[in-house]
Amino acid sequence: MLTFAKTRRSLLLVVAGAVIAAGGVAPTTTASAADGCYVQLQAQNKIAITGPYRDVIVKLYDKCGIANFVAIDEYGPAGYDTGFIFDGNTTDHWDIYDDQTTGTFNTRSALAFDDDYNDIAFRSTRTVVKFGSRAAIATKRSANKVTISVNSTSYFADSEKFTGWNGSSPTIQYKSGSTWKYLKRLTLKGGKASYTYTSSATRDYRFVNLDSSNRFGATSPTSRR
Repeated sequence: MLTFAKTRRSLLLVVAGAVIAAGGVAPTTTASAADGCYVQLQAQNKIAITGPYRDVIVKLYDKCGIANFVAIDEYGPAGYDTGFIFDGNTTDHWDIYDDQTTGTFNTRSALAFDDDYNDIAFRSTRTVVKFGSRAAIATKRSANKVTISVNSTSYFADSEKFTGWNGSSPTIQYKSGSTWKYLKRLTLKGGKASYTYTSSATRDYRFVNLDSSNRFGATSPTSRR
């Protein structure tokens, strides 16, 4: 687990300072760019923490293609988290470490203007960051007895690896037609459990974990028995 402190500050102050240092004037006009134009950050809806570090590429969406400079701040459960600058570029990097605060993150516009320093409207986007998890299933049959074994793991920052996770509402499901139906709610130990029941039918089975407050759930591949 990365234990060093990651100090960040708002991009608005950085951008304003850079503009002034370059001999320019920070835009103060209240004029607005053309109606209907806006910018927003394009990022994944969900980001799973699966290792000590992950480089997530984010993109700028500029509806009218008129943006000269855009700075966007990212806020999460603990407040300001990081920021992105688009100054002739359309991509930036979001550094995700495994000591990252988990939860819901929303973007806020620090600065966005066109070539004439007119403000450009901004639309917020939302990203959920949690630890990643995995689900596995294995089945076997003996006459009419079907045994289903499952394995649940999730990434833990203290060990920097995927280890057993007892899950969130873990269930075994089977497919009936095009619909998945509940078969058994499980109690996992060390991320594992086994269930045996009587059935002569050949079925597709899967193992499902739901999301928890800080971990994404997972669904296993199907196993036919």
